[in-house]
Amino acid sequence: MTAVQQKVLNWLYSVLTSEYHELNRTYQDVAQTLSFYSSLSPRTAVHITDDGTPTLLLQVSGTLPVNFRGTTYWIPIAIWVPHAYPWEAPTVYVTPTPGMMVRPGQHISAEGRVYHPYLSGWGDRWETSNILQLLRLLSDIFAKEPPVISRQQQAPRPETAGGPSMPPPVPPLPPELSRSPPVSIDFDSVAASRASYPPTPPPKPHHNDRLNAPVPPPKGDAAPPLPPAIPGGYHPNGSPSPRPHTHHSNIAASSSSQRHDQQNFSAPPPLQPLTPAAQHPLTQAPPASLPSGPPPPAPPIPPNPERDALLSALGSALAQNRSASATQTMSSLSSLSAQQSALLNAYSSLNAEKQNLSSLVSLLESNDRILADSMKKADAVMKDARRRRVPGVDEVLVSPTVVGGQLYEVVCEERALGDVMFLLGRGLDKGVVGADGFLKQTRSLAREQFLKKALIRKISRGMGLLEEERM
Repeated sequence: MTAVQQKVLNWLYSVLTSEYHELNRTYQDVAQTLSFYSSLSPRTAVHITDDGTPTLLLQVSGTLPVNFRGTTYWIPIAIWVPHAYPWEAPTVYVTPTPGMMVRPGQHISAEGRVYHPYLSGWGDRWETSNILQLLRLLSDIFAKEPPVISRQQQAPRPETAGGPSMPPPVPPLPPELSRSPPVSIDFDSVAASRASYPPTPPPKPHHNDRLNAPVPPPKGDAAPPLPPAIPGGYHPNGSPSPRPHTHHSNIAASSSSQRHDQQNFSAPPPLQPLTPAAQHPLTQAPPASLPSGPPPPAPPIPPNPERDALLSALGSALAQNRSASATQTMSSLSSLSAQQSALLNAYSSLNAEKQNLSSLVSLLESNDRILADSMKKADAVMKDARRRRVPGVDEVLVSPTVVGGQLYEVVCEERALGDVMFLLGRGLDKGVVGADGFLKQTRSLAREQFLKKALIRKISRGMGLLEEERM
């Protein structure tokens, strides 16, 4: 975060004071946005609303940094702050430079306006929504879906004068490969045929030259014949034509098959002597009888170094991923166990709180019932009291004993004498009562008051209301 210049803040506050309803909130959000994104700057401009009304609004424009595939790009944007902000959502536009153009997408229209559920639901959560959170959300969205592209990427590719470009021709094979066709043998088919079909016995020897003539090689895509057997041995006929295979595996398979046949047919049965003309490899007749026993097993499949390398690399990658996953899992076990213990403690606390609340609810319900009954009784007493006659004060203030009633009356008389003496003094001050009359009446009233006080003291001492004075 960078500090915003004080003159910019003063200008911003002066602009917001005139038209904007929520001055403090708008000023705080815009100032926070400017301090977080130093590439943005405020200004005032006329904005045409959706209904075509021109309005002078505050515009926060500039570039927004976006991290796209490890590189930071600066996306030009413009934010229009309405007068009813924050109750009304701001309007955001992507403003491409002359070298850019808008790339419409899920959240960007063709004219560059930004649409997002955060903006459409702004009115429901305007208390927690602000411009800074909106820009952070747009930065994450633009990192996945860039809103602008360069105009150079849209330039059409030039075509040749002769028409559309054709792919280059396939280069010819080397001379040594073009002269000799590859020899291919499918050892899976050979092994299956040997395991499922017994060898066909050779025909009996004849002196006909056509039977002894060599068999011509098969035509088409069939593989060339197997190498000739050693003297005294044989190769089974009638096996299905093998499918094409790779050239390198065929050479290794042929040599392996020859070694295997030499090991299995090293001791053939004795044959009849042949004529010199029949000892030629091409005119040699097949043996008269076949050796007994099961057919020889199929030759082993030669190893494939590329396949082994791929399997080794795949195994290493899987082992690394497994070790990384195991390490991550083990590192998260402590936090997960702590979370589990915390959740268990919270669960027990919630259960205890629930029990306490249940007991409190039952207690409150019982108190509510008691209070309702008491209120009903009080209403009945008040209703009965309204029907009765209001007693006098003398009827209410009744002493429980005779002596107490006498004390009450003596005290009242003594206080009355004091009031009479006070009124006589007021009359003397005003000239209503003469001095002789005042002295005569005051003397008699004082003597009587003294006797009343002595009687009060005596009654109080007898009732135990007054402690004996200690000499």
